[in-house]
Amino acid sequence: MQEPDKALARHVLVVDDHVDSGEVFAAILEEAGHHVVLVHDGERALKAMMEETFDIAFIDVGLPVLDGYEVVRRARTHLGERTPALVATTGYARVSDCEDAARAGFDVHLAKPVAPSALLAAVAASRKQSR
Repeated sequence: MQEPDKALARHVLVVDDHVDSGEVFAAILEEAGHHVVLVHDGERALKAMMEETFDIAFIDVGLPVLDGYEVVRRARTHLGERTPALVATTGYARVSDCEDAARAGFDVHLAKPVAPSALLAAVAASRKQSR
């Protein structure tokens, strides 16, 4: 396996209340050389985004208490230009779900199960947007 290029490494937030899913996403991203912070609820996601600057955040929509839509709304309100690229990772895959995600402020909508290539493509796309 080829060694990851440290110059391309991104600071990534993964938010998923399903522990196994979050750990799989984090492992895929870490193996590609990215620095990953993993949290399992919306409140911790917001706290992490207030304390650290992320390049991209993969956020499960169906979080309990504070769902992914609300996390994104609050992040956009409070972070301004520090807002990372925001990617919805969800089992909700109807056209209306994609529209809801866009209205809430997500940049990208990925339906679960998310292929590793789709995770890495989203990170690559966020790198291009931040230039």
